[in-house]
Amino acid sequence: MPLLVFLGILVRAMRVTIEPPEGIELTAKMAPRLFRTIKNLQQSLHTPPIHRVLVTPEYNAGVAPIPRVGVLGWYQNYLLVGLPLMQATSPEEFRALLAHELGHLEGQHNRFTSWIYRLNRTWGQILQHLEERKHRGAWIFRIFLKWYMPYFSAYTFTLRRLHEYEADRISARLTGLHHASALVRLVVQERHWRDLWDGIAKLAYEQPRPTVAPYTEAGLRLRESPGTEQTALALKQALAMQTEVDDTHPAFRERLIALGILSAEQSDEQCIEALIALNKPLTETAAGFFLGELHRHLSSALDQMWRETVQAEWEQYYQYVEQGRQRIADLERKAQQTHLCEEELWELAQLKAELQSEEQAIPLLRQLLTQAPAHSGANYLLGQLLLNHGDTEGLDYLNRAMQSNDQTALNALYTAYQFAREHGLDEQAKQYAERAEQYLAELEAAQEERSKVIPRDQFEPHDLTTEQVAGIRSQLAAYAEVRTAYLVRKHVKHMVHQPLYVLEVVPHVAWYGYYSQRRTENLLKRLTTEISFPEDTYVIILIGPNKPFRKVLQRVPNARIFDRAMPQPRERS
Repeated sequence: MPLLVFLGILVRAMRVTIEPPEGIELTAKMAPRLFRTIKNLQQSLHTPPIHRVLVTPEYNAGVAPIPRVGVLGWYQNYLLVGLPLMQATSPEEFRALLAHELGHLEGQHNRFTSWIYRLNRTWGQILQHLEERKHRGAWIFRIFLKWYMPYFSAYTFTLRRLHEYEADRISARLTGLHHASALVRLVVQERHWRDLWDGIAKLAYEQPRPTVAPYTEAGLRLRESPGTEQTALALKQALAMQTEVDDTHPAFRERLIALGILSAEQSDEQCIEALIALNKPLTETAAGFFLGELHRHLSSALDQMWRETVQAEWEQYYQYVEQGRQRIADLERKAQQTHLCEEELWELAQLKAELQSEEQAIPLLRQLLTQAPAHSGANYLLGQLLLNHGDTEGLDYLNRAMQSNDQTALNALYTAYQFAREHGLDEQAKQYAERAEQYLAELEAAQEERSKVIPRDQFEPHDLTTEQVAGIRSQLAAYAEVRTAYLVRKHVKHMVHQPLYVLEVVPHVAWYGYYSQRRTENLLKRLTTEISFPEDTYVIILIGPNKPFRKVLQRVPNARIFDRAMPQPRERS
């Protein structure tokens, strides 16, 4: 019987339902040219059937094999077509991108790597599904997948990267130079795509409701080629990117070298010149060719869906902007009458950078750093703003922010790494990456050290001020079930600048009459969620298995911060 029960749970767990991707479904009647192209590519590549074609709002395309019966497979293949991608490419280039994506499903010479590709996606989707939803019996697969997925990913990583090269070769074999020109087009037009959304984000400062039509606007903007200078800059940044150890997609330069478009011996200037020659002006977009009049309707539909999705958040942000502007006006009026303190100057600089202009925030940040040179947030923000304007002085400020002992240090390392990587500063990028790895290792060790508190730990007197202790004491007084409270500091070896305090509470056990796990958990939940602590604080109820803590606490000077006379226990009938 236990075996039958276990098998029943196992069968239920295997029937994981993966939600299909979202998008507007197309049919052959709606877009005959597109479906003929897909059919011809499938016949040339001998791929499994495409069951659904969805138009999505992403600047991308892809194939999503969705298993109908969880780990048992029986795939339903979705072809995801990003409308912005069609608006930015020529018909031939888009056909090349489709050939690349279909090459992931099946090819004449890459059946094994295609299977690995699908299997990796399936296991990843199932793990995500089990993490997001409560599923009876899911614990069986959750334990397995948390062990298996890293193992599987590590052993198949090289195959999955090779599959990207294989898909490129398949596309180039079918479409010639159009595949390379498509890769170049994606890089160059991506700047237009980002600029479009940057402009839309700025509209939230002025309009209380979203009225813009981003995908209709994209249809006009993405067919326009940027100037030669902007094109060269975008290509230079893309060529500077290198394939990282965890990237399954090869870097832009490496993909073009593998296709024979570039050679490893060519300089950046020679590469840029060759790629600009491939980036010819668009005379017709893939959206217009494959969709015709449907393009306009799809753009309008995506516009409406986007407005409905962002409306609540947009209105909330507009109110935040209005409040921020009022706060800026108040601080500026105060600055005309007296000097702003450090906190007020920092607040004004942040609001200026976010709500008005980066140029107005820079002098305020410099002024703040003359008063507080070690201000980690100001160093980070000033460094970031300067790098946004191409001023490498920003790296100096980021290096100062890295000296802090909080999240700002990691943010500064990431920003500096991204800048160095995009501008070909390989040695500096490597140094920043190594420092980030060291910081993350230290952070992980610190989190592990702070995840539990046991009697064998070393405890020290707390170093809180009298006012801080009084604040905690006054809050504890509101809990009638709390009799005594101790406050100590755990001795830690990692990130010692971030203290971990431990609050031990002795309840009125006589009120319970017996040890109650439910009441103890309820009290613990209330103390941890309702009391405001000055720093990270671990709360323990000194009852039952936690009683050994009391002897340890008695040896720590000034540990007792709260004590209330225990009332007489009630008589029992």
